[in-house]
Order: sequence, then C-alpha cells, then structure tokens
Amino acid sequence: MLLEVCFIIYILTQVEATDELEQLVKTADGRTKASQLFKVCEGVGTLDDDISTFFSGIADPICGVVQYNDDNNSLGNLMNIPQLCAYMKPEAPLQSYANFINAYYNKTDQKCTTGKYTSYLNKLKNEKIYPENDDAAGRAWTYQTCAEFGYYQSMFIIHINNS
Repeated sequence: MLLEVCFIIYILTQVEATDELEQLVKTADGRTKASQLFKVCEGVGTLDDDISTFFSGIADPICGVVQYNDDNNSLGNLMNIPQLCAYMKPEAPLQSYANFINAYYNKTDQKCTTGKYTSYLNKLKNEKIYPENDDAAGRAWTYQTCAEFGYYQSMFIIHINNS
C-alpha cells in the first residue's frame, strides 16, 4: 500500500513538474533555467527536436528506475521506486524533479544530459564499442528498437484538474 501511495504522489508531482517545464522551454530565459536545473551539456536548443531530445534525456533515468526497480543488477541497485518517490516534493515539483535527475547523474557518473538533437545524433554515429564508447549500448538499443521492433516505449499521462 505504501508503494502505491508513493507512486501516486510521484505521478501527481511529475505531471506538475512536466507542465511547468513545458512552459519554461518556450522562452530563451526558461531554456537557460532548465539547462541549469537539469545539467544540460550545451544548453537546451531552440528546435522542436532539441526540446524533445532534452525531455527524453531527463525521462530516461525515471524509466530506468521503474524498469529495474530492486532488480538484482547494477541498475536495480542504483535506485528504486521508493527512493525516486522520496525526491518528489509536491510543494516544489520542478526542483524535486531536477534534484532526482542530478542525484541519478551523480550515482552514474553522468556529467550532463543532451539538449541538442545534433549532439544526440553524433553520439549515435560513434561506431566504437564499449569501453571506448560509453554510449555503445544506447546506440545498439536505438537501432534495435527502431529497425527490429519498430516502436519506442511510452506511457500515458494523467492530467488532473486541480480546480
């Protein structure tokens, strides 16, 4: 029961944080603030593809925590759903989201996330294998998902009317 309550609070907080972030990235000042909050390597770009790349980059850690929750591997031991929920504070949704992402980055030694689509494409063009290429698994996953499976993971969003 505690996990269900935790996850409901997480979802409500995440929806608010995402709504706030969607408004932020519409302006240059907002993109600068988002870049600072979420440690974006070269800043969030202005193109729709740049903004989508940024949102994808900050969604991946959450997907990983949920997918590997308490799994007996390095990702499962990294963080679990209750730890994710503990970061999400309804009184400060956007800052909570940023705090989680930055804590995740610290645990994985990731310095920043990509905010430009061209940078993402350049990572995919690197044909070297691990350990010469830290992004080799991501390149393989992208190819497999696109060419072999033909779809990407997604989820529905619950919008709650607070009035």
